[in-house]
Amino acid sequence: MEDLSSDQKSIDVEVQELKREVDALQIKVLSETKPWYKQASTLIALFALIFSFGTTIISYQRTLDQDKRSLKQELRGLILLLVQLPLKSIELNDKYKNQPLFLGGASGVFNQESSILADQAAVVAAKIPHLVTSAEYLTMANAFHNGGQLERAKEMRDRAIKVSENPINAVTALRQLGMMAFQQRNLGSGRAYYQDALTIFDELVDKPDPGVIAFTNALTEMFWAQMEATANQCQEFENHIAKAKQYADAMPPGTKESTLAQIDETESYGCPPEFKQHYQ
Repeated sequence: MEDLSSDQKSIDVEVQELKREVDALQIKVLSETKPWYKQASTLIALFALIFSFGTTIISYQRTLDQDKRSLKQELRGLILLLVQLPLKSIELNDKYKNQPLFLGGASGVFNQESSILADQAAVVAAKIPHLVTSAEYLTMANAFHNGGQLERAKEMRDRAIKVSENPINAVTALRQLGMMAFQQRNLGSGRAYYQDALTIFDELVDKPDPGVIAFTNALTEMFWAQMEATANQCQEFENHIAKAKQYADAMPPGTKESTLAQIDETESYGCPPEFKQHYQ
């Protein structure tokens, strides 16, 4: 009986072990028949993939941001060099004013250096156009202008207007475009640029202080008058001098007097005697 009982127990153990194996097989088979989105192992692997992809994107974005910051720093360095060059040129002219041959050679070197720096700055700016300020574009434009690259100067001034953070920067760019047009004997375009500079405040909802507007417009009219004089347009010169004075009269005391002094000095030059013509 004991042997029978022992055999029975052994059979029961084997049956239980077999049952566990069958249950495990059933679970495995059932799991494989579930949709992928209901399988725990698949979901875990998917979440791991998404997390890895997300960290890769973040890392890539950080690398891009670092590259942009590096390029911006490089651009600022080039712009500072461009700003310093004219100051060095002025110092050199004052120091060696009695040595015209030396100054002529030095001027050529300065212009060449300025053109090289402007080219480098333009290359960097093209990589981060959304980070370039209007002042930086204007600095590059002046360097190109002084180097005789007028088309590139115009391109930079156009960009300066598009990204201008305030109306004063836009006015400065428009004045420079007007000056360049007059120098190219394109009086119609030059006058249009100066007129745009005068009316730019009219389009603003939040306008600057009236004194700032009057001061800015007074200088625009004065610069416009200077360009008309260089083009032998003496009547236009007189008209814009008069308008400049009208704007200056609307300015607060202090600023008014200094601005009128500048306008009077410009008026004192008039049209050069060799360009005088009869007024109609």
